[in-house]
Amino acid sequence: MTTRASIRYFLVLAVVLICASLVVMVLFYKRTDEPVQALQNIVMQADVTLHELNYTETEDGVARWNLVADSAAHDVSKELTMIENIRLKLFDQDEAGDVDLTAKTGTIDSTMNKVHANGDVVITTQNGYRFTSNSVNFVGKSSQDGQITTDDAVKITSDNFVITGVGLSGDLGKGRFVLKKNVTAIYYPKPLQGGQ
Repeated sequence: MTTRASIRYFLVLAVVLICASLVVMVLFYKRTDEPVQALQNIVMQADVTLHELNYTETEDGVARWNLVADSAAHDVSKELTMIENIRLKLFDQDEAGDVDLTAKTGTIDSTMNKVHANGDVVITTQNGYRFTSNSVNFVGKSSQDGQITTDDAVKITSDNFVITGVGLSGDLGKGRFVLKKNVTAIYYPKPLQGGQ
């Protein structure tokens, strides 16, 4: 009985000593009155990462375009968004109809209204055209006033022709495209099946 009582006494004494030492440390701890250097105008920057992005832009209740990507990472300091496995659909683009773009990776620079798609870029239109290249840049506020460019090899196909070249610049609003060099064209009087 006395052994248990003495163990309890020592445990209670140990707890009291620990609490007392903590109180002494808090009371006599050296505190600084003011920070040595005041930090002002600190802007918090945060990076955001999304998985399975699916974003649709609408105007007056009508869908204008839809962007789907496996992932998106936004760098706040550069206002740049990196996206992977891009699938972009532009709805009702005048004569072209719906336009689909796919690419492995891309970046969106919101300050310059610029999109860069890279890696197996394929653009198909509802009216039967197919554009392929390794990369493409789009600059503009909408597909109606945008400029599309690339310095890479380009292949444009439809049921009636195949055009290849290196480098391209185009005005999406006017529907005019210029291949820069090494241009070849093959015309088929009878439509090919599948736009080869």
